[in-house]
Amino acid sequence: MGIRASCTTTVRFDNVTVPADALLGQEGKGFKVAMAVLNNGRTGLGGGCVGAMKRLIELAVAQSTQRKQFGKPINEFQLIQEKLALMTTVCFATESIVSVVGHLIDAESDDFSVEAAMSKVFASEALWLVADEALQISGGNGFMREFPYERVVRDCRINRIFEGTNEILRLFIALSGLKEPGEALKGVAKSFQGIFNDPIKGFGVLSDYASRKVGQFTTLGRPRMQGVSPQLRTEVRILEQGVLKLGEAVESMLRRHGKNIIGQQLVTKRLADIATDLFVGMCVLSRVSSYISEKGEGASTAEIEIAKIYTQMARVRIANNFRGLFSNADKQIVGLSDYIKEAGGYPWDTI
Repeated sequence: MGIRASCTTTVRFDNVTVPADALLGQEGKGFKVAMAVLNNGRTGLGGGCVGAMKRLIELAVAQSTQRKQFGKPINEFQLIQEKLALMTTVCFATESIVSVVGHLIDAESDDFSVEAAMSKVFASEALWLVADEALQISGGNGFMREFPYERVVRDCRINRIFEGTNEILRLFIALSGLKEPGEALKGVAKSFQGIFNDPIKGFGVLSDYASRKVGQFTTLGRPRMQGVSPQLRTEVRILEQGVLKLGEAVESMLRRHGKNIIGQQLVTKRLADIATDLFVGMCVLSRVSSYISEKGEGASTAEIEIAKIYTQMARVRIANNFRGLFSNADKQIVGLSDYIKEAGGYPWDTI
């Protein structure tokens, strides 16, 4: 459908023998090698998504400036302004998390698999949103091959599938976080204190925190983020409360489901999305703090606005996911799915 420059084809092995000297790594450790390759691929994919979003935003600005309705450019209407602001915010957020994961790689972190998975999920879905909105701003032209939008939409759709589908990665993020929630973040409160202390060098880089895997939380005290710009105090408080509530939710879900939590995919999906929003939020606030430290508050107005917009967006998503853990229609969803499977499709009609 898209990425037609990629040579995608079927490969079949008939009577193939692999000599011993062609072994990669240690025998029986191939899965670890494969995971290392996927980690790098997921990180690179996030960077590619950032580049595509930046280009789409340029196109959307040009299109919305040139196209006029009621005697003025359409980007003077709030519904178009909302799209441009949303596209910019998610691009900035994606660039922030991708840069933090890049730092973990440069710092030779022992394990950044959860962070890489988060960056891949967030980046691929952010690009899909930006591509869709850019096409929408272009109106009917967006559907025409004379314009680049339809190709971008076809090309970027694959990002939510390869390097591990986003569904699988959400399970990986959540289950990694549930594995040892108490031990993994015993020092979480202490770790948070260093997030913003040196924001300019890698804008904070969450090094100690990330090394413990952001998907793993505990309720050992209330985490405090120190050193953040006063202009972002409200946003910091939102993330602090989110981390605390996530720790409580993890413990509650483990008590409720026990080992069966592995099969509760609608539950683990919500936990993964909450953890991802919190991690991305920390990356954004850390980056914006670096701009304020370097340029001053007056010259960082746009960055501060991005931080506030993203945090409010994340706050709504996080709140919905928390509610969904305890009040949901999961049982009915599974039941309806079983009914549709037995029916072989949609069985209703008004004719």
